[in-house]
Amino acid sequence: MPEAPRHFRLGLLGAGAAARGVLPALLETGMVSVSFVADPAHAGERLAGQTVLEDAPSTLTADFYIMAVREPELPGLAQNLARLLKEDQREGCVALQLSASSPLEALEPLLACGVRAGLLHPLQTFPADTPPPEQIPFWALGGHEDLRTLLAPLMGRLADEWIWLHPEDQLPYHLSAVMASNFLPAMLSICGRLWPGDAEQARRALRPILQQTLHNLELAPPELAASGPAARGDVATLGQHRVWLEARHPDLAPVYERLSGEITWLRTRREEALRLPAQEGEA
Repeated sequence: MPEAPRHFRLGLLGAGAAARGVLPALLETGMVSVSFVADPAHAGERLAGQTVLEDAPSTLTADFYIMAVREPELPGLAQNLARLLKEDQREGCVALQLSASSPLEALEPLLACGVRAGLLHPLQTFPADTPPPEQIPFWALGGHEDLRTLLAPLMGRLADEWIWLHPEDQLPYHLSAVMASNFLPAMLSICGRLWPGDAEQARRALRPILQQTLHNLELAPPELAASGPAARGDVATLGQHRVWLEARHPDLAPVYERLSGEITWLRTRREEALRLPAQEGEA
């Protein structure tokens, strides 16, 4: 008879936008219940039926801790949690920082006292003052090697697909997420600077083409979804754009140059992919 999945009692250390965004997904797995939530910035608020505490209780009742704090706060929190866990003789529990970029060295105090410590990252965006996302379809997990097996059932319930992050994979994984998500608002801001009307009009006008591009990327890889002058090899238009930018927005010219170069590379890949079936047919 297969062993029943482990049930975790959660101690949530942090109640900001990311913590609030992931908590529903964790609870929906049926493998997690909330023991306490602590965050001095949100003390007294209600979250998941709990009153948010100012600090973690002196007597800990959880066996699964998620630290949803900014990176500068992590070393101090890890040291304090390790002290409390050692005093409470709760070796073997799990503690995860809700991040992909935090250095594992910051979790060393926890690892040293027997805690299976690591990183949990929801591949989603959690801006402040906006509703939490309806779904988090991809997650990443890293850290203590035991976590890979111990938390596999939980990760499988969180999403159909997840990745184990080796230490050398953390930064490239996080860079990919940052560039895909965080750079998009920045690009829209740049478009607002170039737009002949006001920035709010630019946002309204450009939203449909942005949404269509995202839809195209759902249907096809980047080399087939790319469009515009660089994608079709329109050297004359590219040249006009460069001249105009260098005269009026020289700070944006390198951005345009680099991104157009990437699209040109995608065009080369597309052409190679289209040539390959023809060559196979000739063989």
